[in-house]
Amino acid sequence: MTAAEVLEAKGRAEGKVQGKIEGKAELILRLVRLKFGEVPEAVRGRVVSAASEELDGWAERIITASTLDELP
Repeated sequence: MTAAEVLEAKGRAEGKVQGKIEGKAELILRLVRLKFGEVPEAVRGRVVSAASEELDGWAERIITASTLDELP
């Protein structure tokens, strides 16, 4: 494998990870909108900048949260 191929493979792997995180964030925002209505910009900012593990926790908490303040 050439150096260019290694870099290309690394870039693809990083892109996949970033894509999964972005997908999780979009799902969280969709669930928040469905459950609580309009998503405040501050919440949107926290969700889109969150790490994957944080998003997983929020996805679980949205089921039991009774207010938006109980999430992020």
